[in-house]
Amino acid sequence: MDLSRYLGLFLTDSREHLSGLETDAVRLETVPAGERPALVDQVFRHLHSLKGAAATMGFSPVADLAHAAEELVGRRREKKEPFAAGDVDLLLSAADALRAMVEDLAAEAPAVPRPDLVQELARAAAAKGSVQPPEPLSPTSTAAVLRAPGAGAGPAEGPDAEGKPPRDPAALTPTCSDPHTTFTVKISPRSATPAARAFLALRHLERDCEVLATIPAVEHLKAGRLPGGRLVVVVRGRCDLEALSRAVSRVPEVDGLEPGGGPLPPDETAAERPVAVAAGDPAVRVSVELLDQLLELAGELVLQSSRLKEAVRALAESRRGTLDGEVDRLRLLVKRLDASILTARQTPAEHLAERFPRAVRDLSRRLGKPLAFVAEGAETTLDRGLADALVEPLLHVVRNAADHGIEPPEERVEKGKPAAGCLGLSVKRERDRVLVELSDDGRGFDLERLKARAVERGVVSAADAAAMDDETALELAFLPGVSTTARASELSGRGVGMDAVLRAVEQLGGRVSLESRTGVGSKVRFSLPATVSVTNLQLVGLGSEILGLPLSRVLYATQAHGGDDAGAEGLLFQGERIPSYALGKLLGLWESRTGGARPYLVVEGEGRRAALGVDRLLGQEEVVLRPLGPPLERISGLAGTTILGSGRPIFVLDVPRLVA
Repeated sequence: MDLSRYLGLFLTDSREHLSGLETDAVRLETVPAGERPALVDQVFRHLHSLKGAAATMGFSPVADLAHAAEELVGRRREKKEPFAAGDVDLLLSAADALRAMVEDLAAEAPAVPRPDLVQELARAAAAKGSVQPPEPLSPTSTAAVLRAPGAGAGPAEGPDAEGKPPRDPAALTPTCSDPHTTFTVKISPRSATPAARAFLALRHLERDCEVLATIPAVEHLKAGRLPGGRLVVVVRGRCDLEALSRAVSRVPEVDGLEPGGGPLPPDETAAERPVAVAAGDPAVRVSVELLDQLLELAGELVLQSSRLKEAVRALAESRRGTLDGEVDRLRLLVKRLDASILTARQTPAEHLAERFPRAVRDLSRRLGKPLAFVAEGAETTLDRGLADALVEPLLHVVRNAADHGIEPPEERVEKGKPAAGCLGLSVKRERDRVLVELSDDGRGFDLERLKARAVERGVVSAADAAAMDDETALELAFLPGVSTTARASELSGRGVGMDAVLRAVEQLGGRVSLESRTGVGSKVRFSLPATVSVTNLQLVGLGSEILGLPLSRVLYATQAHGGDDAGAEGLLFQGERIPSYALGKLLGLWESRTGGARPYLVVEGEGRRAALGVDRLLGQEEVVLRPLGPPLERISGLAGTTILGSGRPIFVLDVPRLVA
């Protein structure tokens, strides 16, 4: 039997099981003792499934190593022995080796056996687990606890996108050490839709308390999956379970609450992770490459329909009535196709956050610093390609923060901070942008040291450095070779990292900004386009040039007399005087209009509004946005390029950066 046709499915399944194994093994060190049995079951299932698939495909090195790791977990599971101190380290080493084998197979190379690791796992399985893992430093230590946007204070500082007042500086200290309560929502066994009932009960709970995490996750509830008819909920603080039980009992077919989590049925919890498609399964795997091809085709269809629309406009009025309607229907179908493909490419923020607990754990061991990781934004979705591309830049930031942002534990205690440093990840959507923020509660950037290093490197003069405000000084961190660390290590301090982060994010069409408070912490914010596909533009004319502005950023269009410079009085909009600019002057273009009334577009950047004066308003058009290539991607104020239905290429403006 030719098994090569199943290689792609094997690779996909194996990568999913290895990601789950890595995440769940790290959590073994952090979850309360009552929740460990269910977690051990999940680790065992990952290894058992991987062993079986590898044996079926004839990949003996993979099967042998997975079997050895399975034996270790199975021994602890069957005899209810506690995991020894080094067991998790061994499991993670096995996961790394298995991942290397799988990637070798993906590259059509043979998997290299690891008899040394197999023997080490066998010795550990034969030894009785004698050291109970310590209780976690905090309820969420190094575990990715994902919360929905707005579900409690996240690690943020400064005014937000809606202009709300800045949070207290203490908000930069993530909620790693807060007390929490764990309980189970019981759904009636007679319920025909237990997941829907659990979801409604969860919404009732969120009115009275802050939900930190659920098992299974909210995404599984929405997909109709609730193993065993029980929902485990973790909330901040100590709660009155009787009052909460009365509240959720108002939901039909909800039987109230019981304290603690308790293990989920072992045969059903496997439904929490994607598996190969079975009969009747409503979901099917589609490769990202195929989705990219479909997206490219949808973009070509948009362009062709725009060209067809232009051709129809050239026809005589008497001949184009029916054809015009058909073209509009074609454009609608193309738009629906594009929206469906983009939806298929979306992935929850959990896909991004689950990459970091293992990295934070490893950093904690190597640096000798207790570290915790908290992430919020579970329900935020973003493009899968964007999520994958963000992992490496975020890891740069995590390494820098852990190495010389987070203080040693004794120094933190002296400052009145928790001994464990905390890293916070937040993902949220804002109109046509995705905002990803990574914060730490460490010492913050040493701005004077940053200026001194920039002067040493010859980047700025001593006089210019002395005159810099804090915001400008922070930007020095993005310059190559500038680091605040006196001693370079294998993790950071060599002057590379933040400049690489900046380049990587700008290649995605995004921006990076920094915030820092001395002794309180720092935050790195990525602002990225939600998608690089079809978008609606407002077209404007400047002399002989045509430019596009994303329609989602345009609030209002008017004809008015207004100042053309930043120092002018500006225009009155909704009772507020906003600055007005001549767009041509901002871009350094020649303009045909220099005075009198002219069209103005009121646009909104990130928390800032402005009026842009143009020569002509040329209507709106649906286009496919293309990212800029080098060296154009470094030009401030440009977001990308596109081709109009007439065949004319134009630039699309980056409004937030333009009016910043």
